[in-house]
Amino acid sequence: MAKRQQKNGQYIAWFKDIKKNDDFLVGKQHADFGRLHKSVSKKEMNLLDGFALTTTAYWEFLKTHNIDKKIKGMLKEVDIRNVVELKKIGKNIRNLILEKDLPNNVQKALIKSYKKLHKRYGAVMIRPSVASKNTPKESFAGQQDSFLNITTEKALLHAVKRCIASLFSDRALVYREKKGYDHMTVGLSVGIQQMIDASNGANGMISTLDTELGMNGVMLINATYGLGEYGVTGNMVSDQFHIFKEGVKKGKEAIIRKNITKKDTKRICGKNVGTKKAVVPKTKQEKSSINNGDIITLAKWGMRIEEICKIPQHIAWVKDGKTGTLYIVQSSSKTVDIKEKRSNLETYLLKKTGKKILDGTTIGQKIGAGKVCVLDSLEDLKKFKAKDVLVTKTTTREWEPLMRIASAIIVEEEGKTSHAALVGRRLGIPTIVGVKNARKTLKKYKKITVSGGLGEKSGVFEGFLPYEVKKTLIQDIPKTQTKIMINVGDPTDTFNLSDLPHDGVGLIKMESILASEVKVHPLALSNYLTLKNKKIKKQIQEITKGYSKKNQYGVDKLAEGIAKVAAATYPKEVTIQLSDQSASEYKKLLGGELFEDKKKETGASFCGVSRYYNKKYTPAFKLECDAIKKVREQWGLHNVMLMVPFCRTPEEGKKVLKQMEKYGVKRGDHGLKVTVMCEIPSNAVLAGDFAKLFDGFSIGIDTKMREIVGEARSKKSLAEFYNTKNKIVRGLVKDIIDVAHKHKRKVSICGEASSEYPEFTNFLVQSGIDSVSLNPSALIATKKRIASVEKRNVKKGETNKRYLSIVAGFALMAASLIGVGAGCGSSYVVPTPIEEVSPAQIRQQLVGSLEERITALEEEVQEKKNIYSSEEFFGITFSYPQSWTQVEHKKGNVIIKNPQKEIFEGVDVFIKETLRGKEGTTLIIG
Repeated sequence: MAKRQQKNGQYIAWFKDIKKNDDFLVGKQHADFGRLHKSVSKKEMNLLDGFALTTTAYWEFLKTHNIDKKIKGMLKEVDIRNVVELKKIGKNIRNLILEKDLPNNVQKALIKSYKKLHKRYGAVMIRPSVASKNTPKESFAGQQDSFLNITTEKALLHAVKRCIASLFSDRALVYREKKGYDHMTVGLSVGIQQMIDASNGANGMISTLDTELGMNGVMLINATYGLGEYGVTGNMVSDQFHIFKEGVKKGKEAIIRKNITKKDTKRICGKNVGTKKAVVPKTKQEKSSINNGDIITLAKWGMRIEEICKIPQHIAWVKDGKTGTLYIVQSSSKTVDIKEKRSNLETYLLKKTGKKILDGTTIGQKIGAGKVCVLDSLEDLKKFKAKDVLVTKTTTREWEPLMRIASAIIVEEEGKTSHAALVGRRLGIPTIVGVKNARKTLKKYKKITVSGGLGEKSGVFEGFLPYEVKKTLIQDIPKTQTKIMINVGDPTDTFNLSDLPHDGVGLIKMESILASEVKVHPLALSNYLTLKNKKIKKQIQEITKGYSKKNQYGVDKLAEGIAKVAAATYPKEVTIQLSDQSASEYKKLLGGELFEDKKKETGASFCGVSRYYNKKYTPAFKLECDAIKKVREQWGLHNVMLMVPFCRTPEEGKKVLKQMEKYGVKRGDHGLKVTVMCEIPSNAVLAGDFAKLFDGFSIGIDTKMREIVGEARSKKSLAEFYNTKNKIVRGLVKDIIDVAHKHKRKVSICGEASSEYPEFTNFLVQSGIDSVSLNPSALIATKKRIASVEKRNVKKGETNKRYLSIVAGFALMAASLIGVGAGCGSSYVVPTPIEEVSPAQIRQQLVGSLEERITALEEEVQEKKNIYSSEEFFGITFSYPQSWTQVEHKKGNVIIKNPQKEIFEGVDVFIKETLRGKEGTTLIIG
């Protein structure tokens, strides 16, 4: 036990004396802070001095006036679904506490310790710490009230009671009710600490793992001007800084993202006691509240605290306005169950879409539906019922009791870091922010569905739409030798992908980052001073506020976009494809029309490598290189690799590598790999020459199929002529893989073909593809499919008797299926043992003359342009024309019927004997 001033009462525990087993005595937050005092030296970081009024004092206070019994009686009537009644009960309990005085012995111990602290430092502040025997790991952080600038004994006693009363705030009552906690087993310890005057300084929070983003490798620091009261009440308008932790450990200034907000007001110390509102000078309103040195210092302190506590932390800090000294105010463990979060994948799927009413910025990808409840203010809360969809202008901490019981949340306020967005993420409630005119529009509707899906499946829809939720245990997802990577379309959502079991990011396009992060044409930034179009110039000035050199804005924002993806994936590799936009796409960027050719482009037009060394566009390419250099060298994200798109000849390849090196991005430096996108026939024909220049190939299968028939990449009129069964396409893919491997180069393939067509996936794996890159939504299914293919494939240089037996069985089955007649009934042939010879020889012997008939059949099917459907039975995929009926399972048989009602049966016994454990096999019928 910690050393006490009054041994009998045990009312006071100084932070420096708190020990390991004092959690229930002083609450989780004070206990954590006390352990910090014992674990770090003054040289490492500055911790605020102070003491805790223990839970012993709290319980004695409640029992002295029979408050505990009265509270227990009131709480019997609590129904969190009835918000009005809940608020009434909460207010009555708080008033009951405020009406009574603390017991005399508690007051004496408190005032004695306060005088000692006041003599050393002057003003003090009050902070709560919740304690519960049944939930010792729960910190209940942020649910109770804090009080600043306490300078008198009278103010102290009043503030302590108000802090105790806040244990029964509406938000705290709802939280404990939903968790099923007994209110009368939860106590409160009140902390009294030295007060730092940050009236002309700053304050904020450090999240060593940002639970909203869920990335262990990145921490978030919030900062704002003045005292910490805004942060306490949940109304803080703050700057945000994302820090790459590994980069800081390596001595880098790895602040990978800055979001500087407008801060027009702040809290400062009152003349004698308390705080008051003050205006921030206009010259400082849109500037960072702390400098880079402060950010890195706080990051280092945060990592050290996390190291000591061995769990992610939520840390309050303050900066003295007079001395500029930083202090740690408190630290508490993150309450989110990280282990549980990372052991499950939850996928929401909107089964059909209806009339889309509104759109906005979705927070997460969950789906919710309910009756519409539009609230202009909390005065209207009587209208709200549990499971309603909450629609309002903005939210604050006072709204949380309603938010917790809503089926979804829609707010007009912009920003992924707004209060509604943060709470929506934390509570796992479908939330859409930045929905213009939401209140006015949705008053016309009674029932809606709120979807956080992708593309057209995201937004606000009329009525209750059907959706499903799929849960997958990560441990149940098989591992593969083939790397399964993901394509990232929007860098603003990459943090949400950090928990997916992928092997890295195989493709993110530079133009996507330009569009989402920079928004301005690179040449419009480079030539800003000479721009003649006043309207565009004014728009650029608005977007690039705070940057005197507009080109630097482009570099910084592009780097931030790249870093978000790289940090979310670290240490797995992330491949950034250098810009590959056509002129028409570049025109969509602000100022693009001033620099792009007004003529209608044809074919591939002026894109890819040809832009990089063109004198007119080299400033734009330099901007890209500068951003990459910043990410890798300044921030330490050496997992960023590059891909060169649309490189027509090896000579162009040499030019671009030379140009990159000129701008400080050299292949091989700090492990930098540069691959080439293989998307035109010349890349395949000259693959050996390209392999001597680049570290690997990425096959753009969708583009390659179009290029083979000479079509422009934007047209779809010849789509019927190319597909993944095209022998030319498959032949080129196989040739590229073989040539690459001969030169010890890796090959990846990106595009939907690798996930949408099972038979093509099988072909890729059997051809030795090193990795496939696909959309996150297809990750799990493709991973399972490839694992199945790899499982049945024999190892190189070995012969598998069981595999040969299966080939024999398939040949015999194929003979009966392809032959004339109405199927094979229930007859089957049990495969016989086969000599150990090569699979190719066995196949040739068994299939023999059937090969020509099978080839003819495949060609006939292709000519008819049959679209195949697939059904899985006992691990085997049966593919058949869509015009045929679906596979049925009757008495262990697989039955397929064509339009002429001919029946083909595969017998259960045959399947069991020959194909068990060989999942992934495909049998084509038709």
